[in-house]
Amino acid sequence: MERRDFFKLAGIAAVATGAASAGVVGYLNGADPSTNTGWEKESVTPGELFDRTPFETDQLPFNKVGTPKRVEMYAETQLRRSTLSKAFDVPQGMPFNAYLKSVVDVNNLANTPLSIIKDKDLAAFYQGVLNRYGWNYFAEDLRHILEVQPRFARINAETAFDFAIANAYEWAQSVHMGYHVSRVSSKDSDFQGVAKKRYEIKDPKEMSRLIKKIGTLFGSPIVRIVKLNPEWSYERAPDSIRGYTRGEPVNIPEHWKYGIIMGQPLSWETLGGAPSYFHTLEAYGNSSIYAARMSDFVKRLGYPARENSPHARYEFIMPPHMVAAGVGEQGRNGLVITPEFGPNFRPSMVVTDLPLEPDKPINIGVRNFCMNCKICAEQCPSRSISLDGPKEIGGRGYDGWQINAAQCHNFWLEVPNGGCRVCIAVCPFSKKSNWLHTTARDIAIRDRTGLTAKGLTWMERAFYGENTPEHYHYEEGSRQYGLVGEKPWFFESKDFLKES
Repeated sequence: MERRDFFKLAGIAAVATGAASAGVVGYLNGADPSTNTGWEKESVTPGELFDRTPFETDQLPFNKVGTPKRVEMYAETQLRRSTLSKAFDVPQGMPFNAYLKSVVDVNNLANTPLSIIKDKDLAAFYQGVLNRYGWNYFAEDLRHILEVQPRFARINAETAFDFAIANAYEWAQSVHMGYHVSRVSSKDSDFQGVAKKRYEIKDPKEMSRLIKKIGTLFGSPIVRIVKLNPEWSYERAPDSIRGYTRGEPVNIPEHWKYGIIMGQPLSWETLGGAPSYFHTLEAYGNSSIYAARMSDFVKRLGYPARENSPHARYEFIMPPHMVAAGVGEQGRNGLVITPEFGPNFRPSMVVTDLPLEPDKPINIGVRNFCMNCKICAEQCPSRSISLDGPKEIGGRGYDGWQINAAQCHNFWLEVPNGGCRVCIAVCPFSKKSNWLHTTARDIAIRDRTGLTAKGLTWMERAFYGENTPEHYHYEEGSRQYGLVGEKPWFFESKDFLKES
């Protein structure tokens, strides 16, 4: 055989071998169910992209440091502010803004006496927060009404064109909000639509496996089950919602035994657009839809169910239940850090007495990571995240990180388009699960020396930028936005619309 023919045949053989290898690899990948999910990888358990089994523990990754106490009705900042006028003797027909200006010194809100509040329970709440943390929630709530809301109206008027496409997209996600709220508009709604025939469950463990699979089919990338803890619920209703009147005691029915936790990450493509161009309503809507679907599924088996979701509201406090179910661990920013998505996860939960087997909490070293990282606190535009270690949260008997929610919410409304989420965007765990970020996270949560965690923190600052809190503050009239990363191209109104 001539040399030229030899190399020709060798080349053909190499191509054939490569094609065969590619075919085998392609077949194996195609036969692997994880390649069909679109989420880069999936573990053995349905509904999880990360195998939690090696990290499960019998101990909660937070501590009991006092007498457990249910959450006060005033603790939810947005609901407290939406009903604040009810706490004062406002003359009939007088606008609340005008009333406040007549009874407070607008130039010295910090020294407004609590004695002007008619609702003594609210006054006691403000005093408790001041005593525990030194945070003047009363002054922040007054500033919210007298200063922040008018500023929000001004900056949204001047930036309306810049957010034309962004707002059209965002609010299109919330079209079903009223429907979801109406589903739980009475205390009997748990039983509305429940099938007359109740199926007997063979094995709670197998039923839990089925529930997780159904949850993934509905769309949730994480599905975990928790035994409900009444200590992690509202003591009284913060508003006239879900069949309650404002201030009415929230009684936990016997048929609320387990919670099926699901959820949705916020848009990855808008993450770098925080605070102004990072949207949440697609996650709010999808998470609410997952809960509505699961509620219907459970009811068709003959068991009562009620959704706790962004659109249908909550009776239960989600973070401790998420931690107890092994969804993740609480981080410095007050949010639950998941192995898959970091804090970039909006949860919902269906409560029921369907016999289920609760999942265990996990320990992936988040508390130690957050003790050393502090990026979210250093960049927080409102300086609402503590640089200190965990402390008792809200006087409720458990420790963790408590953010200054009143100060945080005020900043939301000093951002064009409303909102912030900088703490989510800058977290080293908040990176899409490409192979590099997934590998780094997988190593970091297994490395108990802390060296990998320090490396990830360094890389976050070096590669993704390190901004001061002032970077994110908007100056009226500037139409210039300080962002974590870049504005998403598909929200750039001037590229698609003419400004009149």
